[in-house]
Amino acid sequence: MAEETRIERRLERRLARVSTPRGAAIVIASVTTSITLIAGAMMTVIDRDSFPSLGSGMWWAVQTVTTVGYGDHVPVTRAGQFVAAL
Repeated sequence: MAEETRIERRLERRLARVSTPRGAAIVIASVTTSITLIAGAMMTVIDRDSFPSLGSGMWWAVQTVTTVGYGDHVPVTRAGQFVAAL
């Protein structure tokens, strides 16, 4: 078999870290935080009437991720509802 490339070695090191409970927790927290931030920003851009500021989009995203769902901010447009469904 051919010699491992630098990318393959780097990927193996990252996968080895994820196999520990601490590494898995870091990956889960990072992915969840990233998705929350991206969804909040997207909602602010897509559904400007319901989410006039970045803060309101982030508030909606945090409510959605934590399943609190106060209902004070909800998407109204079809595009906003599509993003919320994703």
